[in-house]
Amino acid sequence: MGGRISDLLPGVGVAVTMDWSKTRVLLIHSDIHVRRWAHDVLHRQKVASVQSTRSPATGLALLARFAADVAVVQLCQSEMNGAEFVRRLRDPERSPRPQLPVVIIADVNNPLLGKAQEAGIDGVIIRPMTVDVFLERIAVAASTRRPAAITDRRDRRPITNPAPAAPARLAASDVPQRLAAPAHRDRIEMSDRPVAMPRPPIPLALPAAAPVPRHGTDEWADAVAPETVAAPADTTLDIGPILAEHTVWLLSHGEEGSRAQLEGADLHGRSLAKTNLSSAGLREADLSDADCRQAIFVSADLRRADFSAADLSGADLSVANLRGTGLRMARLAGASLRGANLAGACLSDAVLDDTDLAGANLLGADLRKSDLSGAVGLTQEQVAKARADASTRMPPGIRLRDPEELPPVI
Repeated sequence: MGGRISDLLPGVGVAVTMDWSKTRVLLIHSDIHVRRWAHDVLHRQKVASVQSTRSPATGLALLARFAADVAVVQLCQSEMNGAEFVRRLRDPERSPRPQLPVVIIADVNNPLLGKAQEAGIDGVIIRPMTVDVFLERIAVAASTRRPAAITDRRDRRPITNPAPAAPARLAASDVPQRLAAPAHRDRIEMSDRPVAMPRPPIPLALPAAAPVPRHGTDEWADAVAPETVAAPADTTLDIGPILAEHTVWLLSHGEEGSRAQLEGADLHGRSLAKTNLSSAGLREADLSDADCRQAIFVSADLRRADFSAADLSGADLSVANLRGTGLRMARLAGASLRGANLAGACLSDAVLDDTDLAGANLLGADLRKSDLSGAVGLTQEQVAKARADASTRMPPGIRLRDPEELPPVI
């Protein structure tokens, strides 16, 4: 099970046949900006589904109902590090998906990387990462299904009556050369330019006297597990009682119950289909990938909320405040945005078939790469205030403005 870390770092450009439309990805990362970046990258590949969370414990629980094909996990986290996540995932007694391929995001000299490798990972993304490297590592891991039997990662042969392993450390030749440390280690490169991956050695070893653990043995569990493991609390927001109180508040015209206040809430991937959230406070909430089909957001405060790749088909967002809201790649077919404030909102790549935009404020709204040919209620005056270019498809009779006349982004 020792293996080589360099085996988990295939060169950029490896040819992998990948049907992204049938691939489901679980992403676990503490930084919401990284999660949003990853969502954008994956949705451009038209993946079947992406679920993400900041909590490794929540990620493990998600696997009981989300049939992921691969997990991408941050190595260093305060709640539960990536090595411990993989160790728990590989435990067939407690894990819903012990054979799930896992790709780790880490720094090359992180001491936890060796433990994660021993726990059983299928790829490593070294920071800073690019789009090409990010997609390639996922494709390689997802296309290599982990066998049900315990195997030796060096030759993939089943392990039968394994002999006791002598104390050993990883050979210096088994690891990649230390990459030059970037000026800003936490920065993520957004370009598509590949990163060179040289292979000469650097020292990265397990403790001198520690035996190389084998997957599935008590010795392995003792070597990798922390001395004390506290069960992390489930931080998933229970919105059921909030919605119930909000319904009472609406029916009683504010005399009973309480208005839903979900400012900044993490509702990513949640199901809000047919939910009535009229006049609710959802400012800066994360609703990316949420199921909001036929939901009602009339007069709701949705300023700077994130609806990236959310399904808002048939939803009613009439006179809602969507100033600065992210609706990139959102599905808005049949939705009503009549009288909504969309100033500075991003509608790039959104699906807008039969979307009602009558009276909507589009001042500074980003309509680039949007198909508005099927939208209804749109006027030349509205378009004149928005940002659109040759990639924007307009309804019949509506023309684009000269790029020099475009208003600034709000």
